[in-house]
Amino acid sequence: MFLSPSPKPLIIPEDNFNDRLSSLETTASTVVAAMNNLTQRLFTSNSNRDQNTADKSNNINNEGQDTSLINVSLVSNEKFSLTHQNNLLNISSHNVQGLSTTLKQQQLNAFLTSNKIDIMGLSETKLSKNNAQYLLDKYNNTEYSSWWDAEGTQLASGVGLIIRTQLTKHVRLVKSYKGRIIYVDFYFKGKNKLRVIQFYNYADSNHKCENLELYNKIHEIIKEAIKFKFHIVIMGDFNLKPDDIITNAPKSCKKKNIPLWRRKIFTILNKYLFQDTAAYLSNHPEYTWFNKTSSSRIDHIWISRNLLPDLINFEATDPSFYTSDHRCITAILSTVTIFEGIQSALA
Repeated sequence: MFLSPSPKPLIIPEDNFNDRLSSLETTASTVVAAMNNLTQRLFTSNSNRDQNTADKSNNINNEGQDTSLINVSLVSNEKFSLTHQNNLLNISSHNVQGLSTTLKQQQLNAFLTSNKIDIMGLSETKLSKNNAQYLLDKYNNTEYSSWWDAEGTQLASGVGLIIRTQLTKHVRLVKSYKGRIIYVDFYFKGKNKLRVIQFYNYADSNHKCENLELYNKIHEIIKEAIKFKFHIVIMGDFNLKPDDIITNAPKSCKKKNIPLWRRKIFTILNKYLFQDTAAYLSNHPEYTWFNKTSSSRIDHIWISRNLLPDLINFEATDPSFYTSDHRCITAILSTVTIFEGIQSALA
């Protein structure tokens, strides 16, 4: 057996030892960084290849239709993340009391960015069809995309959805109804689906036929979502308190009569076990509407039972950027269940 001769011991002069040690540490750090970079690139490449393979087999629904969506690149950068805050989904709704002025549109743009909202539903936009279509484009807001329905017959109607651009890559469809309902369907990895509905109810009981037609449409949208196993959020200005059960108020009472048919929206939600997020998290939920003499809780975010474990927080805040007699309501949800690992891969 051939044995190589033992190397001579390396002798380093004591006065050069610190300099050599520093040089070795620098070299080692460079090597480690290079190896980490190479490992990350290999991991990303393999993940993308596996994802593409999985998507080709999973993106066909029961009707044989291709439901494939653009995949989000696995880049460690906040601007590529699906939501503003990793693993959290910020969903808000607000009755803005009109968006027809340039100043208020600018203020809304600032409000969206400042509050890191991912999905925002709007009621009472009072926008014409042309104004709604280009609302965000006018201010070069590339961080969000929007959809609007300005087809309502009443001046105070109009609904909209504003969604963080990264999330729109998972939008499957957006539909609306008579300037009072607009909803969006998201399709995520693992066949997880989310339907977000923005609802703007009539302000009083003077439109019974139209109101009941609106409730029937909501019922239809909810039943369809349940059939196809969506997670569901329904939010907006309900113009009703959940506990408002007055049906025969005395003449001396200042409270208005609330007919039973008007409360049908809550009957529908309770039938399918939806949860009022504000009431679930607090025994004394905050008011959402106010004037000089009174306040009330008529704006709501309700979620389907399969989202309840992901509910983290609810709050009602005064609009600091623009005027409205309604407060902006926000629900914070964990995205671990809905996104099924997409978000963590982006972090």
